[in-house]
Amino acid sequence: MQKAIIVDDNYPFVEQLYNYLYQEKPENIEIVRIFSDGKQALDYLSKNSIQILLVDLNLPKLNGIELIEEVHKLNQDIHIIVMSGYFHLIKTLKSKNIPIDSYLLKPFNMKELMTVLKTIQQTPHTQIDIMQLLDHFYFNKNHIGYFYIIDCLEFCLENHYASMPSSKIVYQYIAEKHGYNNYLKIGWNIDKCIKIMNELTSDEVKQKFFHNALVPSTKHFINAMLRILNAQKSSLFL
Repeated sequence: MQKAIIVDDNYPFVEQLYNYLYQEKPENIEIVRIFSDGKQALDYLSKNSIQILLVDLNLPKLNGIELIEEVHKLNQDIHIIVMSGYFHLIKTLKSKNIPIDSYLLKPFNMKELMTVLKTIQQTPHTQIDIMQLLDHFYFNKNHIGYFYIIDCLEFCLENHYASMPSSKIVYQYIAEKHGYNNYLKIGWNIDKCIKIMNELTSDEVKQKFFHNALVPSTKHFINAMLRILNAQKSSLFL
């Protein structure tokens, strides 16, 4: 059973959230505590083993961004789901390059949260590594192309490709996986998602990963990610 806590000072929202989760009963997840400020939550997290943190960003005493930074120092394996109505705070948090499982912009449909919780339960280790790497960039995680990028990287890793093979091979695999007939739409969505990422991610971050290519092509981006993921995989056996 994975233990979760909620940190949010909006009582009506917390009541709605808790009642929904109590009714839906997500598998193997238990809400063990609710906190209304970041300081109390951090004190609890420093003394207790928690696997999932559901957190708002606009909190009293210790704001959500500061809380997440401190929690990440304590436990890098904790799943963090951000729930906020302030887009500028989400943007600030993304610039910190801390792995976040999902950003939910309030008001959101509670079913979206259930989808995220189910994903946490089902996500294999390889996919977690991919998502944590992609968190360095400013991706729209609601864009379908984001999930196709994950599919693309998984396909290449599972088939031991050091670099991306023919795009037709990869996109046909993704299309078949999702039951689509037109693989060209897969490529279009990936290109679109990476184009948006290029526009929103800072040059400093892109310089770190792509050196002189501040506007990497899709293939350049995928190959750079594969080099890092394969290096991480190799280091496990050193």
